[in-house]
Amino acid sequence: MMQGLWYKVPADLFNSPYITKADMAVFAYVADRLKDDERAVSLRSIQAATELSRRQVQLSLHKLVECRFLSATERPGRSTLYKQLLIPKRRKEAGDDEYTVEPSISAHIKDTHVG
Repeated sequence: MMQGLWYKVPADLFNSPYITKADMAVFAYVADRLKDDERAVSLRSIQAATELSRRQVQLSLHKLVECRFLSATERPGRSTLYKQLLIPKRRKEAGDDEYTVEPSISAHIKDTHVG
């Protein structure tokens, strides 16, 4: 899987009891491709990078949207647009790689992950 490349996975995603390793791999690849934009990412490219089946990629994308780690904009007859909802912290130090959770996701996590 992805020899020679490393992707960052935010701690909130990594520590979620609902997210599998396959979901993390899909998120890491998609988030790397999206940066801070909203765009389409091909299932074929995700499959190739993660070595997951097409169905598993689809399930992972659906779960990541359902858990509000990604947003999806359906476009009839065209590819779905994705945007990551975990955003980097804005700090003055260059190279800081910590992440923060968008307020809507924080509220969702508090509501669904009690205890």
